[in-house]
Amino acid sequence: MEPTNQQLLASVRKTLAERIAPQVAAGDASHLLGTVLMTLDELVRREENGLAARQALLDKLTALVQRGEALARCNADATAESAWPQRPAELIPRQEPEASIDIEWRRLAALVTVLLKARNERPDAASREAIQAFLVDVARTETAQKKVARPEAAATAADTPMEELFAALTPKLAKRLGGGANFAIHAIKQLAGGFSNQTYKLMVGESAETARPIVIRIARNNSIQWPFTTSLEEELPFIELAHASGLPVPRQLWLETDKSLLGGMFHVMDYVPGGLRGSHMAAHGEVSDTLIRNCADVLAKMHRMPWQSWVGKLPARIVPRADLTINDSIDLILLRMRTYLDAAWLSPSPVILMLFDWLERNRPVSEAPPVVTHGDLGFHNWLFEGDTPTAVLDWENVALCGATKDIANVQDCLIPAKQWDYFLECYVKAGGSPPVQSELRFYAVLRQIQAIICCASSMEKMFTAVAPLTIDFLELGFGAREYFYVEVEKQIADIVGFTASA
Repeated sequence: MEPTNQQLLASVRKTLAERIAPQVAAGDASHLLGTVLMTLDELVRREENGLAARQALLDKLTALVQRGEALARCNADATAESAWPQRPAELIPRQEPEASIDIEWRRLAALVTVLLKARNERPDAASREAIQAFLVDVARTETAQKKVARPEAAATAADTPMEELFAALTPKLAKRLGGGANFAIHAIKQLAGGFSNQTYKLMVGESAETARPIVIRIARNNSIQWPFTTSLEEELPFIELAHASGLPVPRQLWLETDKSLLGGMFHVMDYVPGGLRGSHMAAHGEVSDTLIRNCADVLAKMHRMPWQSWVGKLPARIVPRADLTINDSIDLILLRMRTYLDAAWLSPSPVILMLFDWLERNRPVSEAPPVVTHGDLGFHNWLFEGDTPTAVLDWENVALCGATKDIANVQDCLIPAKQWDYFLECYVKAGGSPPVQSELRFYAVLRQIQAIICCASSMEKMFTAVAPLTIDFLELGFGAREYFYVEVEKQIADIVGFTASA
């Protein structure tokens, strides 16, 4: 369910009063201001369109449903029931025309499920062409609905006083870090990011002059991407494996499971110097060949980590046994993705169903052993000093899979197109295997469907119900969601396309 206008306005008011006003005084609120502007743009768009536009959308959806039902009667034996996971009753809209729009999307999702099956199994060429034309029109209708104007906003850290939250932690830190009677937390800074887990830098010690920096990463009670991603507890052994393998990652000090201290379990780790060079979408500024070579070296080393010798230490949900193949790992990833969709509470999405269908028809086949893949290697998850990586962060998307899964990820958000061939050359020289083009396409679509579910869940689940009116989730819900829908829109013919050999 899309947030109501009342929820969006309340979120803007809450953010201005509780978060931006104190941060303006502290000198940095640009990342929040960008999202506030984006939210206001969406409200303006809704008011300009008004009821007439929503009624026009409802009329279009109703016509598509009627067209789909006619195709189903001619080409399918199955009935169109329960094609989309149910959401909690409180998230189902009750007012017209939003309630009717939600019903029509659900009916379309059911019809898309039936017609994808019919298209793939038995219709003649004429029937298949009519079904594909319908699927394309449904996909274009959904992608058009997700577009919204969005201003550019820099991703920066926020200085937020958190003394009250961390007050109860001081005795625990003193005991674990060997502090004396004067041990205290002298400064707290919330670091950039934190959609799934919140991260803070603390200066701790006997005095402000001798304080050392540590980092604390707190698990949210309900992550945007759970259960597709790892929990904080499952993530930790992979970071320890990376540290033992010589990768640039922070040294983990301990995992605190007492949720009463900070409202959730948390990692305590060493602070690593360095800064971000971009966002989850792209770099900020030019990317040097030296930086690309260094990233390629890190990625090749990551893909050579000896995970088999860590079976038993790594979480069994992600690494059930040592003799896994890439085929097995793709099965596990797709199962986790389906489970993730069931838990995401999303409005019905025919586009997501079409993407799943494409993945099933185009999956690579390999009996080779998988490697450890990070899964989210945008610039928001690297720290650099100059062109040297000092840390690879946030391993919550870690999975065993073909190395090409990470290569497809960095092609989309880390490596500029003009330097792609150079990156591949450096990666292979550092010990990586050259990617197969067809596999790159598969893993790119896999990333798209994960991102679309994540962005929709950010707005429809996290903002609406789990952490009500927390405006950070709208950055994914509006801006990033539009980006991935635009990417799908460019590829509709290919995604819906079908060949007898597929």
